[in-house]
Amino acid sequence: MILRTRILLLLTLVVVGFVVGDAVVQGMLVTKRFEGLERGLAEVQLREIQEDLLSRRGRLAAVGRRTGIRLRDPEVGLEIEPRIRADGVDLFFLLEPDGSVLASATLTPETHQPLRLRDFPEEAFSTRHPLLDPSVRGGLLETEHGLLQVGIADLEPAYRGGQTLRAITGEFLTDRVLAQLGDGRGTSVSLSTLSGDGLSSMHLDDVLSNAPVFEQLDDDRLIVEDVLLDVRGLPAALLTVQMPRELNQIARRSASDSMLSGASAAILLLLTLVFILQRSVIEPLRKLTDHAVLIGETNDTTQRLESDRTDELGTLAREFDRMVSELERSRTQMAEMARLAGASEIATGVLHNVGNVLNSVNVSAKLSARTLHKLPIEDLRTVAQELETHRDTLDEYVREDPRGRHVIPFLAQLESSMSNAQDDVRRELDELLQGLDHMMSLVQSQIGYANRTSAATWVRIENVVEQAITFATQARPASLGMRIDREFEETASLSLERHKLLEILVNLLVNAFDSLELAEREDPHIVLRILQQEDTIAIEVEDCGVGIEPENLEQVFVSGYTTKPNGQGIGLHTCSLSSNDLGGVLVAESPGPGRGATFRLTLPARRVGEAA
Repeated sequence: MILRTRILLLLTLVVVGFVVGDAVVQGMLVTKRFEGLERGLAEVQLREIQEDLLSRRGRLAAVGRRTGIRLRDPEVGLEIEPRIRADGVDLFFLLEPDGSVLASATLTPETHQPLRLRDFPEEAFSTRHPLLDPSVRGGLLETEHGLLQVGIADLEPAYRGGQTLRAITGEFLTDRVLAQLGDGRGTSVSLSTLSGDGLSSMHLDDVLSNAPVFEQLDDDRLIVEDVLLDVRGLPAALLTVQMPRELNQIARRSASDSMLSGASAAILLLLTLVFILQRSVIEPLRKLTDHAVLIGETNDTTQRLESDRTDELGTLAREFDRMVSELERSRTQMAEMARLAGASEIATGVLHNVGNVLNSVNVSAKLSARTLHKLPIEDLRTVAQELETHRDTLDEYVREDPRGRHVIPFLAQLESSMSNAQDDVRRELDELLQGLDHMMSLVQSQIGYANRTSAATWVRIENVVEQAITFATQARPASLGMRIDREFEETASLSLERHKLLEILVNLLVNAFDSLELAEREDPHIVLRILQQEDTIAIEVEDCGVGIEPENLEQVFVSGYTTKPNGQGIGLHTCSLSSNDLGGVLVAESPGPGRGATFRLTLPARRVGEAA
């Protein structure tokens, strides 16, 4: 993910978090406050409806008082049912103090037909009837026809010594009456008895508490409930007021508008920040990144940003240019150091390999000099002087003089001795010339490597191996007592750089001789193998010398690594490089210290052909 995408994603998350947090805060603070106001308004409306019920109860008592007064006057002929129907009430009873019924009428609220109620007998009330209690001034009664609200008015005696009559007036709290209570308030009012199913959604202990109970049906409706008392002062019915949640709707609209405005401001802020970051940060960083990638791809350290900014990004760009300049300088210095180091390594390798061959050349030169010093030159000079002395009588001297008769046999013996010496000197000189030729090839190979040229020739592997044995044995005189076993398979010729192969084999054989000398074996010997395989030709040099630690089998080819007391760590490193130049692989194997080692040079057989 690129930096621009990450920054945009991060800013988007911050803006979304801000919007969501703002919505949560508004929901927790503003909405809660509106809910408190809403509940207060609902409680006010509940109390107003309860006051309206009390007002209707007072009206009932007034209607009862007026009707009772008229009925008490015998001169006034009054029909009760039409009167109470006209006054809008459903029940009227006029009682004496002992409960006797003087007048009564009960009508159904729907059809205004006569109705009989169990708690309102037509002849007399029980003295324990709650409506006869002087302290009772009205209230609710649960009847078989529904809830009835009654109002009570006591009529003073019309004459001295008369009785106080009690007028009881009531109305059924029907849906029509409840609708009248809710009209003008936008609320819905309902009543349910506590003995019915009115408490199916409420807890009884909550209902019977002194405070109203609130319940949210949904986001649009709120219910507030309270208990109404009967004529005994006991809970009789549950008054339920359902009102629209206008304040909640206002709060939600306000929260929605606020969230929308906050989101718009946040998006505008996001776009502004993205624009500023794009211009001030992202675009300069992109240019710096593209510049760095271009330098990495083209390897051109001469390019510069040359920024004129004065902020931190400008400082970063200038520091980057300075680092590239330092890198360019360092690369130049390192290239020169690498060239000098390469030249030093090449020179060291050449000297090491020339040193191995030089030992052989030195031995051949010494043997030739020793042979020449042993020639009977003085004897030949003495014979020459004798013959010169007897020049005139040479025939007689050779045939008759006792000393002269030995001249011819002596010359024959001298010829034979000098002929043998000549053969020895010629042989040593041939080996000396071969050594010099190999040293010349080593030097020429390094010159050719510097010029990237190669001089491949067709060679027989076994011939190169034999020549390497000669050079190695002459370079290490101690090898004369060591046995060399040859296990050569027949192979075709290879087209390769002969001197490099010879260089590798001489180094391997010299190392094998040194290892055998250090191991001091009773039967020191080396096994040389030439193995013809399908795709490769392998040359193995196996010794029974000091061996190699398993963890050092690869380390032995590293420049400078050596286990010899006087070693320099050059030979095997040079052999590894030369094997790579030949397209081959040189590996070392050893069972462990004191168990010998095997070095295997594998060359590709695809270069095998017939010798020209």
